[in-house]
Amino acid sequence: MRFPSWLWSAVVLSLFVAPVTGWSNVVLFAPEQGADENLSASAVTARGASLLAASGLSGQLRGGAPSVGVLSLSVDGDADEAARRLARTPGVAWAEPSLPLVFFGGEGWDNLSHLQWALENDGSAATARELTDVGSRPDQAFPVTLESGVDVGAREAWQVTSGDSGLVVAVMDTGIYESHIDLTDRLWINEGETPWNGVDDDDNGYIDDYYGWNGEEGNCYVDDLAGHGSHCAGIIAAERNGYGTVGIAHGVKLMALKGFSTEAMAINTEYLLAQKARGVNVRAVNMSFGTGAPYSRAVRASLEALHEGGVLVFAASGNDSIDLDAYPFTYPACLPYPNVLSVSASTGTDDRAFFSNFGRSTVDLFAPGLAILSTTTNTANPPNSYSERIGRRIYSWQILHGTSMASPLAAGIGALALSAHPDADWRDVRALLEQAQASPEGLEGLSRLGRIDAAKAVLSLPEGPSLFGTSAVFPAAGEAVTLYGRNLGAEGTLRLVDGGGTVREVTARRWTPTEVECLLPEDPGDAPQELVCLTGGGEARLEIRAGRLGTVRAVDTHLETSGDQEIGVYPSTDRPVALGDVLYGIGTSDIFSRWGYWVQGPKLLRFDPSERRYEKAPLDAAAQELVGNDGPIDLDYAVPAAWKGAIYLFGGSDDGVVYRYDPDEGSLTAAGELPQELKEGVLQGTSVADGGGCLYLAGGSFRDGEGTRQISKRLYRFDPSSGEWLRLADLPTARYRPATLFLGGKLLLAGGVALDRANPDGGRELDIVDVATGASETVLLPFPTLRGTFFESGRRLYFFGATTTLYNTSVNSPLVAWTEAEKPQGPWRIAPFRFAFEGAFSGWSYGDETGLHLLSQGWDADADAGIQLYSVAVPEADPGHSSSGCSVGLGNLVLLPLALILLLRR
Repeated sequence: MRFPSWLWSAVVLSLFVAPVTGWSNVVLFAPEQGADENLSASAVTARGASLLAASGLSGQLRGGAPSVGVLSLSVDGDADEAARRLARTPGVAWAEPSLPLVFFGGEGWDNLSHLQWALENDGSAATARELTDVGSRPDQAFPVTLESGVDVGAREAWQVTSGDSGLVVAVMDTGIYESHIDLTDRLWINEGETPWNGVDDDDNGYIDDYYGWNGEEGNCYVDDLAGHGSHCAGIIAAERNGYGTVGIAHGVKLMALKGFSTEAMAINTEYLLAQKARGVNVRAVNMSFGTGAPYSRAVRASLEALHEGGVLVFAASGNDSIDLDAYPFTYPACLPYPNVLSVSASTGTDDRAFFSNFGRSTVDLFAPGLAILSTTTNTANPPNSYSERIGRRIYSWQILHGTSMASPLAAGIGALALSAHPDADWRDVRALLEQAQASPEGLEGLSRLGRIDAAKAVLSLPEGPSLFGTSAVFPAAGEAVTLYGRNLGAEGTLRLVDGGGTVREVTARRWTPTEVECLLPEDPGDAPQELVCLTGGGEARLEIRAGRLGTVRAVDTHLETSGDQEIGVYPSTDRPVALGDVLYGIGTSDIFSRWGYWVQGPKLLRFDPSERRYEKAPLDAAAQELVGNDGPIDLDYAVPAAWKGAIYLFGGSDDGVVYRYDPDEGSLTAAGELPQELKEGVLQGTSVADGGGCLYLAGGSFRDGEGTRQISKRLYRFDPSSGEWLRLADLPTARYRPATLFLGGKLLLAGGVALDRANPDGGRELDIVDVATGASETVLLPFPTLRGTFFESGRRLYFFGATTTLYNTSVNSPLVAWTEAEKPQGPWRIAPFRFAFEGAFSGWSYGDETGLHLLSQGWDADADAGIQLYSVAVPEADPGHSSSGCSVGLGNLVLLPLALILLLRR
């Protein structure tokens, strides 16, 4: 099997970003509890032991976090398969493997305080140059520009408070370096515990928990060996002592909670809430980490417990430069709890840091996160750092970049607000933080609020009503949703204003000062919409993205076997085509769990929608040799097209041959050759559109004369009847496996463009090319994409199945965009319906007479990982755009590319 260089690079990168060690054999699960049950921790554990016995699994309970409702189990063998088996046991609410967490970093008044521009920014060019020089890496420059006054207003805030010493902020991370001169006196101490004597002196159930707890190892050792947690801790509360840096809230104390898995998160949450119940004034926790697909219910259970416990959560939004409104899969930041504030990273000029995620509805606020200097562990000459010998020790401070740095700065400002208002409820403080914002032009439309301002966070509490969020990331039309807020009064009225300005009345079922349960209209209109809450105390507004929810159906998946090991096969590589009533396309197989497996290679797969049966397509012996390790065809880079009962594979062949696949015989035979320049360049990743009796090949990549692979602007027309090729005018944009559609003499292309991380509109560009003249225009889709599918139905033109890359994994968006079919230039809008998943890896998308469909490995509130068929019905659904050529069957499908990257972590 040939592994491309980018695959090895991605594997190596994933090892640094999310090392999968220590929890690969751990399963988390939750026993079902009735609505009227309130089981004690011991009762939850006892019920879990009973369920484990009933499941027949061989494993051992590890404990977990029973007061949070989460138990953990060590198993022999594949944790993924054990989780599925346990989830099928009656009485088990859910089960999933423990997942690694990814931290979002690495990308003043003390002797290095002049470098802490986020606290006080004088616009110094010399400081900007120093931060650029010290903070950049050999493989990545981090240019810094500073503009005077672009800071959080620390000096003004400190005139009111620098943090109450009786207030505790928890740092859930890699631990805290206990001996650092800027941190040692800022650590919270459990006064009832005698350190390191092996005795639970205060009888709280935790031995020697002097500074906090290590949920990963189940012990008291919270010292930081990685540096990430210490960096976050210093941003919050580094000592003001004349050395190094100073924290924004340097008067508060820090509780160390160590562990970087979803199991550790649940255990550390349980510890935090237990100490709060014993009287420790821990009011906020910073979480500079996340996990995306697969969706984790253990993370949700932890946040639910923190919500009930009244603890504010500051969560980093992630460093993938993606629009979370379209891909809301960074957890915990994107989960809909009113105590969670999602934080993105800004620069010294009040622009979005190029790496930072963003989202008008899903990100709450920005905070400085580029070139942030803070405390780190005392390793020998850490990169991008300053070190100083003080007494007999050497201490270090490091420049890091990331939303991991923005989140603790926001948490520290939250601590200042809590210190200024010690008797305030968490909702009061959240309402204050929502108003404590600057509104720079460079961040407009990229978050709900703006950029946080410490000077405003210590002012008086607001008096009017506030809306914080809803109980669903994408509220479902026609269903109940809970609005969270403050000062909402005892009654009021609700209205929904859709993206076109139409106003709809919303029915309130239950109304309290902090929550309103309401029923959304069956037709909420185009998203985004704005909820308007009118009370006697004033008006509050909240932008939401409501839509009609599609359906999800299980798929009959037939797995391969290798000895006694099952091998999953997933629709991952892209572009299914239809022959009769059956889809054919490329997928990937694996041999380990989907959270750290070895890629076996691409497969030719088939899916029968009528039977929902998904399996390998038949290949005879000769065909298997052609696609084998030593054969000329690499299915990863081949693109199929249907023509007269057979499938033609374009590109991905070393010999430049166009191969014909006969599904009845399982054979692959030569059916022609590519043009000479494509043959010599070994074409890969093109896209094929049915042009009515001919096919259009757009983009892809090829080797130039020096052997360097280039992304292509080339456009060809191919006549399958005669075998003739014609090169047309070049495309306006080079694209790799773009989504394409031939419509009324014009070719539509979207996706397939390298992400411009500095441009929030990057990936939204849709090119419309007149194939006769070469003239083109570019318009914007409402969300960015790497891949996707166009489908015409009636008077509407849809774009769906959009993908992006999150943590080196290709994921799908649940959103659908639409416009008038006669006006593909738009305006494009977000449709009032969406696919019903909480997270999904990229798969196959297609449209037919019944609606739009996504065949993918995904999760919803009930379904675990597995191949699911997600569908949405569309208005006026009738047979799609007709043409006499390559697309046949299933109502003349228009089936186009989805994903480029083999899934590295499932």
